[in-house]
Amino acid sequence: MLGYIDYYYCFNYVDIEKEKSRNVSSDIAIDTSASSQTSTPQDQDRIIPLRLTNDQSSNSSSLFFEKYTTKNNSTKKSLEIGYTTRAKYYDRVTKSFLVFDIDSSTSDGKSSLILKGKQQDDKFFKENIITKFLGKLDMDNMHKNYNYAYTQNRINLDNLTKIVVDVTMSNANFCLYKYMNVTIDVMNQGASPTEEMMDYRYSGKYIISSISFIYRRGKLKQELTLVRSELGKTKKEMEDPAPVSKKPEEKQINENPAVPGATPSTPPSYPNKVYNVGEVYVVKDSAGVKYKLTVKQLLENGIEVIGTLEQI
Repeated sequence: MLGYIDYYYCFNYVDIEKEKSRNVSSDIAIDTSASSQTSTPQDQDRIIPLRLTNDQSSNSSSLFFEKYTTKNNSTKKSLEIGYTTRAKYYDRVTKSFLVFDIDSSTSDGKSSLILKGKQQDDKFFKENIITKFLGKLDMDNMHKNYNYAYTQNRINLDNLTKIVVDVTMSNANFCLYKYMNVTIDVMNQGASPTEEMMDYRYSGKYIISSISFIYRRGKLKQELTLVRSELGKTKKEMEDPAPVSKKPEEKQINENPAVPGATPSTPPSYPNKVYNVGEVYVVKDSAGVKYKLTVKQLLENGIEVIGTLEQI
């Protein structure tokens, strides 16, 4: 969930994941080009699909953007937050040390490039893991999956800004709102026989992350920041019969038992097998206090460990 205050001073919540998957093909707008002419007397004739474009034939419309800049943050994001986050925390109530492998949500890869390593190669995907210790938690007065959900949401939001496109619209469009799913068509101004007219890499659906209105020298313009997590495929790539090598997404059933003695519904996962008796870990809680954790025993339920925790 993300929120914003609209033109009417109402606070709006938007479910980003639902908005990303929303079908925007039927979204419409009012064509403002040649609005002073009487060539289209019926208002119904001015209703057109809502697709932002830099095509010069639409330069008088409120759907036209006169310039744009692109930024690809996928490599930076992969180095900072990895492809998979291994989250660990200590449960004060059950006296257990829990581990989760969390991945961000992706598409099926049929019409877009999943920016998680090279295509057809999942070796680096499996190796690029970032470990985070989330501190000591008291699960007695909170939802048992809160910490897992918080980390999952943070990862999805971080990955959403891998691809950023900033556009400047010559005419303000008040149909657009923050966190809206909108389609843009980026046209190559210098199209040639060897270069397609449309830039398929940066065309497609985006989430509007910010909207600014600029009034300068008697002219009102609008600036948008559009974000998404994947690049589009060209026509040739989409027509290629080679199978898409989708990065594997490991599904886990993590019940985070809130009472001592509870066991997971899928015991073969055995998350405590990643530790060995006698290992010593230096951990830090959310307040920045460091502890030395010494593993004494791995319990048979596959989840819990017994150890000593000493403040450093």
